[in-house]
Amino acid sequence: MPSLVYKTPLLVPIPTTFDEYLKRATKKCRYEQKNATAIDYHEVEFDKDEVAYWMELWEKQPIKGGFPRWRKYTPDKFAALYEQKILHVFSCGRGLQMVEKYDEYIYAHPPLYEKTDSIAKPMWFGLIEWCCGKIEWLDLGGGAQKRWNQLERLGYKWLYVPKDIELMPWKVQVCECGWRQLVEGNSRCRSCRR
Repeated sequence: MPSLVYKTPLLVPIPTTFDEYLKRATKKCRYEQKNATAIDYHEVEFDKDEVAYWMELWEKQPIKGGFPRWRKYTPDKFAALYEQKILHVFSCGRGLQMVEKYDEYIYAHPPLYEKTDSIAKPMWFGLIEWCCGKIEWLDLGGGAQKRWNQLERLGYKWLYVPKDIELMPWKVQVCECGWRQLVEGNSRCRSCRR
């Protein structure tokens, strides 16, 4: 089975400092960051039971008229990624967020929290701040959707995309071995060499 290659609509270039990120951010983004709830967003050890709790809670909460589903991810899959040193887990006490780090690229899963608690924005800002100086690209989890120029800047994740972003030639390649990488076209997997 060949690797899946898709364009990612929400790929954010990450600078070396959070201040540099904010300088490139839109006025609305800077306003939201300044007024975001203060949280203690930090990396934590993987706890399978806690991950299972937040995943189950997330699936029980309606989002845009439907219920989110974890298609290919399970607590066991996340545990395997953590053992491979690919998964990083972050907590703010009232929510959990997981990301997959591949070289200079991170694929971010959505923050998991009680929907009555509005902490998603500060969690995204916490993740972006953590990424500064560690990676080059943050994928906000747009998935195999439309390309940049086919999307309207309406989704809440557009808030985090810098105002001067240009159309990116990059695509995300997901190999059947599970490795993700940014490519300009099709290429061999850096992990399993397929």
